[in-house]
Order: sequence, then C-alpha cells, then structure tokens
Amino acid sequence: MNNKKIIIIVVVLVLLLIIATATVMILFFKKSKLIENKKFSCLAGFTFEYPVFKNWEVKTIEKKGENECIIWFNWPGNILFAVPPNIMVSKTKELGLDYLNGIRIEGISPMDRIPSSFAKTNPQNILYDNISDPTIPPTLRFYGKDFGVRIEAYSTEEMGFGKDQVFFKKVISSFNFLP
Repeated sequence: MNNKKIIIIVVVLVLLLIIATATVMILFFKKSKLIENKKFSCLAGFTFEYPVFKNWEVKTIEKKGENECIIWFNWPGNILFAVPPNIMVSKTKELGLDYLNGIRIEGISPMDRIPSSFAKTNPQNILYDNISDPTIPPTLRFYGKDFGVRIEAYSTEEMGFGKDQVFFKKVISSFNFLP
C-alpha cells in the first residue's frame, strides 16, 4: 500500500510540473502585440523600418560616434537578461562592395565569405546576408557600393523578436541606401 501512495504522489507531482511548465512557456513565449513601426534615422546614408512590440518599447536610441547607434528596449519585468535587449546598428566601409571587391577568397566556409554565397536581395534590390550562427547574435549585413551596414540583435529572442524573425523581416523588407 505504501508503494501505491508513493506512485500516486509522484504522478501528481509530475502532472503539476508539466502544468506549471506549460503555463510558464505559454506566458513567456506568447507573441507580443505589434504596436507600431518606427523609421530608423540615427545614421546618415540609409534607412529602414523596425517593429515595436507591446512591453518592448524603445527605451532610448544612443548614438556612439559617427558610425554606430544602439536601440535600447524596455522589456517585461519577469524576464532577466545578462545584457539588456538592444539592436546595434553599425555603418562600415569594410562592408562596402567597392572595398570587398577582390577580397572574396574561394575555399572558405560560405558563412565566412562576405557577402556569403547565401546572400539575397531585398525588394529594393539591396544585397544582404541574414546570419544565423549560434556563436554570434542574430545579424543582418547589408552591402552598398561605398559602405555596408551591420545590424546585430542582443537579448531579443523572446516576445516578438523570436524564431519567426518578425523584427528582421521588417528591417529586410524596408532597408534602403539613400542617394
């Protein structure tokens, strides 16, 4: 009889654990509501739009020198991060197609080539790479004639930024170099 009680207790505990885990997963990974699209204009020479999600509003945009801006986000209080959620946008001549011409070395990994052999073009016919490598933050690289743009997402895998890449899809579809 004691074995039956132990089995019942174990089964009840396992069921409670499953229910608690499912509840946390539903609350944690539910999609955030898109509240608006904003236009990025912190750096000269290019523009793009990005979505803003409820509870993930833009906290501030910090300009760091002539070629880098960071979009800092608020986030729900029930999520802890080692690095606060942000999007780093960098403008660099090293990603310009004129600079890269002739640098492409055959025989190296397709992900290490710039532009990679997987590069695509967006609706404005801008060449870009969408880098999904577990060793670095999710990254977009756009290649223009004189310079390129790198957009890196830090601590943004949850709540609207996640696996379906809603954020990056909007950036890709709207990115354009200015004359």
